[in-house]
Formats: sequence, C-alpha cells, structure tokens
Amino acid sequence: MCSTEKLLFRRQFIIGPKEAEKFTGWPKRIIGDRYFLYHHPDLDISFLKKDSREIYLLGFILDPYNPGFSNDQILEEIMENSQCFDDVLAYTDKYGGRWVLMWNDRFGLRIM
Repeated sequence: MCSTEKLLFRRQFIIGPKEAEKFTGWPKRIIGDRYFLYHHPDLDISFLKKDSREIYLLGFILDPYNPGFSNDQILEEIMENSQCFDDVLAYTDKYGGRWVLMWNDRFGLRIM
C-alpha cells in the first residue's frame, strides 16, 4: 500500500447494519448484535461494557478538571455515573476534545 493510501479516510469511521466490503482492511467491531463499526487504524477507539451497557469512544476526550486522565479513565468515569443515555448526555458536557461517543443498551444504540 502506498503511503498516500494510508492517509485516505484517516481517523474516520463507518457504522451500519451491514458489513462494508470496501473497508475490509480496517479493524471491525460488532456493536450489540446489529451494527458493524469499521475504523481507520489511526483512529483511537476505547470500549467498556458493564452489565447490559456498552460505551464506545472514538477519538480523544479531554477532562479539564483531570488533564492527566486517559480516554479509558474518562470512559470508566462516564460509565460509573451513567445508568442511561440521558445520564451520559448530562455528564459529558464538561469534556472537550475531538470525539464521538456511542452508547448501547437494551433500548438501542445512540450516538453523540
């Protein structure tokens, strides 16, 4: 693969209910039992599951009150303080960075 090909769609992702043939070289994750997530190898992905709740972080997230926290540490904090998607919305208003958060529970997948 040419070095310029590695830059095509850099740090991007695609998610859908069917497998994407064009992105077979990208890492793939299955969210719940319904969605396929493909992401460019340079896109940071963090994942945490607790009981029937799953949370995915794409990109990087910054906590202004704890600047040394990693993506994984922040994800754990969000999960500990969220029982539903409304909790996630309320709890994440303090964070900065460049990120997408996916919350999957018994009610389905929500993306912010």
